[in-house]
Amino acid sequence: MKVICNNLQTTNRISKYQKPIMEPTTPTADKESSEVEELKSQITALKSQLAAAKSQASQIPPLAPPPHLWLLLADSALPIGSFAFSSGLESYISHRSLRPVTGKPTPKMELIRFLRLSLLSVSTTTVPFIAAAFRDPSGVMEVDDVFDSSTTCEVARRASISQGRALCSVWDKSFAASLLDTRGCGGLPTGFRPEHFGPAWGYITRLCGVEGTDGGVEMVGFVFLFNHVKALLSAAVRLSLIGPYVAQQVLASEEVVGLVKAAVGRGVGIPVEEAGQSVPTVDLWQGRHERLYTRIFNS
Repeated sequence: MKVICNNLQTTNRISKYQKPIMEPTTPTADKESSEVEELKSQITALKSQLAAAKSQASQIPPLAPPPHLWLLLADSALPIGSFAFSSGLESYISHRSLRPVTGKPTPKMELIRFLRLSLLSVSTTTVPFIAAAFRDPSGVMEVDDVFDSSTTCEVARRASISQGRALCSVWDKSFAASLLDTRGCGGLPTGFRPEHFGPAWGYITRLCGVEGTDGGVEMVGFVFLFNHVKALLSAAVRLSLIGPYVAQQVLASEEVVGLVKAAVGRGVGIPVEEAGQSVPTVDLWQGRHERLYTRIFNS
């Protein structure tokens, strides 16, 4: 007991004169705290810059297809077989003596008359399906089936399938290798192969990089109808209705430009459910083509 009491007294005596031990303050903790705050401020600044960049990117207009794409699509050398068909012009000329004539219309007048009727017919039978396939590429096969069932003339149906398959072959063998590497398809489905010319035109031009806007669909329809007019004028030259210089005169006229623009504006506004033949005599002329005694065109 005496030993324990002595030890306690000694301990109390030492603690009385001993100063308390203070933990040393190191600058490391303060430095780490400042670095964390700096990183947080940098992250906040980067987030604000990213938000500003996204808002600017949304205001940038989409890239327009290069001019050479329109030249490719409007090129007479595009191997889709358009110049093998007269779209009923040969049959119309062969049957023109059956309709009443006031006076003597010139061959150019006959051609302009048929051109007006043909553009009106195509604007209500084909252009609506071009617009539908262009606006919704994923539904192109359904659009193609509707077009097939709504085409009443068998001759026109075969001509449409022939040119549609040829256009898909041009995409597979030529355009896809070049345009997919440089522009891509923006997530659009590339595996569909519609058979008819109208739906295939809308679908392939969308894959070529044309933006799915109102201006894009109008331009696609304009080039399609412009090619249609060129094919008709070429057929007229080979039928000896007009010469090549008159054909270029008609193609460059303001009247033809106005007819094409009016046909585009009419066609792109027609839903697929309301599309149909507005000039029944065009189907009659095309259907009678196979009964001609002599002919140089497929339709």
